[in-house]
Amino acid sequence: MDIGLHIPHFDWPEGAAGMADTLGQVAERVDQGGFTSLSVMDHWFQMDQYAPATDPML
Repeated sequence: MDIGLHIPHFDWPEGAAGMADTLGQVAERVDQGGFTSLSVMDHWFQMDQYAPATDPML
């Protein structure tokens, strides 16, 4: 069975300044945990069903 992790939100406590480090740490843990994929929300605009347009985007 293949299991992946999808990250739909980017409102982490470190904010935009810490995003690269945080994503790097998550990617390392996903790899070490045996997951087969890691994906992020890739829409230009926030999708209403997930969060308001004011939420941070990648």
